[in-house]
Amino acid sequence: MDNRDHQIQGTIRQKRSRQTKAREAVDVIGSIRARDPIGAVVVSCLENIHVALLATLPGVMAAMVQSRVDRIKLALATRLYLSKDDAELADVKIFLELIALRPFEMRILRLISVDMNLPADIILVELSKPTIVLNHYNTVQSSETSL
Repeated sequence: MDNRDHQIQGTIRQKRSRQTKAREAVDVIGSIRARDPIGAVVVSCLENIHVALLATLPGVMAAMVQSRVDRIKLALATRLYLSKDDAELADVKIFLELIALRPFEMRILRLISVDMNLPADIILVELSKPTIVLNHYNTVQSSETSL
């Protein structure tokens, strides 16, 4: 029994220690905000910029890759018109046809297109969720009142 009580008291001490550390961390953050509100604003702005970059960088990278693909197409088209070699002309035509049949596109799970519109699409989907919930709620309410 004595060993069991000792284990329970050790667990209680550990929990109290964790709670004290959590309170101290909150107190430290609160004291930083109280002493230096400008620093807190700067940190908040940097966090917001970080989140914005995380949301937009995949689209920017996809646009950059698409730009490179377009440059390659332009170089091939130029080579197509300037080349005198029949074998090279045939190769360039085949490659341009392949690019036309299978255009470059980055997608997530073959469903969501990754481009510069991705952040706006995410925001629109998130804004449409409450609308759908409200419409469903209104439909349920109207069906209950008609009964």
